[in-house]
Amino acid sequence: MKLPSISLNQEDVLHVFVKHGDKMLLSILVVTVCGLLWGGVHAIRHETALPKERPAAISAEVKKTEQHITENKKAPKEMVAKKLNLGAEIDKWRGITVKPPKAVSLLDKPLFAELQKRTQPAVFPIENLRAVAGIVILAVKEKDKQAQAQAPLRKDPNRDIEAAPGNQSPRAGANPRPVAVAAVPEAAQTGGRIVPYVIVTGLIPLTKQFAEYERCYASTSMQDKKRDLPIWSEYRIERLVIAPAVREIWEPIDLKLVAKQARDEWRGSQIDPLTGEFVLEAALISAANPFAGETKPGKQPVAAAAMSYCAALPQLNATAWGSEALHPTFVAEVRRRMNEKKAAALRPKDEGLEPEAAPDAPGAAAAPGDNADAPPDQGLEYRLFRFIDTAVESGKTYRYRVRLSVWNPNFELPLQHLVNASIAKAPKLPSDQSNESAAVTVPGTTSVLARCLRKAEKKALKKDMVEVLVLGKNDLTDDYSLRSLITELGGLLNVDKQLNKTGDQRTRGADIVTDGVLVDMRGRQEDRSEAATEPRSKKPAPPPEPFELLYLDAEGALQFVTAADSQAQVERNEGTLPPLNAEARPRSGERTGQPGSLPGFSPFDQTPPRK
Repeated sequence: MKLPSISLNQEDVLHVFVKHGDKMLLSILVVTVCGLLWGGVHAIRHETALPKERPAAISAEVKKTEQHITENKKAPKEMVAKKLNLGAEIDKWRGITVKPPKAVSLLDKPLFAELQKRTQPAVFPIENLRAVAGIVILAVKEKDKQAQAQAPLRKDPNRDIEAAPGNQSPRAGANPRPVAVAAVPEAAQTGGRIVPYVIVTGLIPLTKQFAEYERCYASTSMQDKKRDLPIWSEYRIERLVIAPAVREIWEPIDLKLVAKQARDEWRGSQIDPLTGEFVLEAALISAANPFAGETKPGKQPVAAAAMSYCAALPQLNATAWGSEALHPTFVAEVRRRMNEKKAAALRPKDEGLEPEAAPDAPGAAAAPGDNADAPPDQGLEYRLFRFIDTAVESGKTYRYRVRLSVWNPNFELPLQHLVNASIAKAPKLPSDQSNESAAVTVPGTTSVLARCLRKAEKKALKKDMVEVLVLGKNDLTDDYSLRSLITELGGLLNVDKQLNKTGDQRTRGADIVTDGVLVDMRGRQEDRSEAATEPRSKKPAPPPEPFELLYLDAEGALQFVTAADSQAQVERNEGTLPPLNAEARPRSGERTGQPGSLPGFSPFDQTPPRK
């Protein structure tokens, strides 16, 4: 007998759905309805809120609890523990002790404080040493006075020049410098010289050093008012030149040579705004040993200029030193005191008189001869250390460290007053090395500047051309002088007279090489003062976009220059810029143009210019 065979085809499947499809749908509907009914019954039975869980019941319980709390503020007496003196209850169980009589306390301690022997104090180093580098124009003495007196006067190039758009007198506020130098036979000739410098500043812990001496000698068997105060001797400052692949060598700076150079070359010193409260007093510094009877033969005391812990500020030409000559710790204090002086100067004279100013009043200043042996008023916690190093070179990086020393207060004292005989041998006590200052790089003497031009000067320039100023050293005067260069984007910022052509003067001033490349410019090179109002509408014109330059220096770093930042330097040195000479002619063998001035030339690759 054959097994039944099942074959599924489209007609059979369709036949089954046509015949039994309504039954299948009805069954699915019945199952769904039963599930919904069962869910409703379950919710009614188990998820319906009980009477005690309803809001009304909960509110009633809350009110009942609040009423119970307010009514029963005190606990029932039977629940409060009794307060007992446990110490008295326990003492009843202890034995009786008899107190001994008091002893006579007349000689139970020394009548005088115990005297100690003299020890060696700790010498604290200079703290928070810092260094700042820069370039200044020092007012120096001329070396050869006779040559200056006999030298003929040079002809002024501004003379006999016809009026032209570029031949204008210096602007208001400029500081023109004379070309000819008049001779002064009986007076010392003075001038300016560009000098790179590094100012090293630090904090001398005066209060801490006084406290150390007081700790060591306040209760010693031998006390001397002169020896029991710290007296500083000379300091030793060392300099490190940082260079790649070079071993670090700390070289000491000859302070005597620095003092001699300042005395022979500087014209003078600038008035220092610091008072005696900020620097070490002269009474606390000694070149010779104050505790020795006589100076040993063959040893001369150090010069007073080399002993100063706060070096004098050399006089500058047309400028003055700023906050770079002070340690940041003292800048805020100096400003506060200057503001107080200004406010006191503005007050009426009657308000300035105070009763404490009377000579006999308490707190008045004592006469110079009064209390000569009293220690000086310490005032501020620190004193300023300052050293000016002018024997540095532009482009080099330096670090500094300082070690100070004080005279040994136990020098050559009898052994009976000393803890150890060895502490009386050395005449000086050196401190540890101070912290090494951060590395500072001395900037170069050449800088690129920007300025705005008047309309007449701007119209004389060709399209897409811009004037760039270069401030650099003048070999004739050993001072700063301005140079002018007409170039375009991508041009080298080198001033070369051979770039001048007939009727087209590209440069003004002495030749100088910066190897910089003008990368981009922004804004309009026009003077804002001439565009203050619009002629037609007579309304204030909106301020133009600031003039800014972006160039690539010789080391490959991008530098940003603005006309606003350069204005002070331009006005100060504008008198050194030669006037525009329209009749300038090229030299023999002149070049046809500056690299980068031809269309299609790019200094960033070796692509030749398009012809």
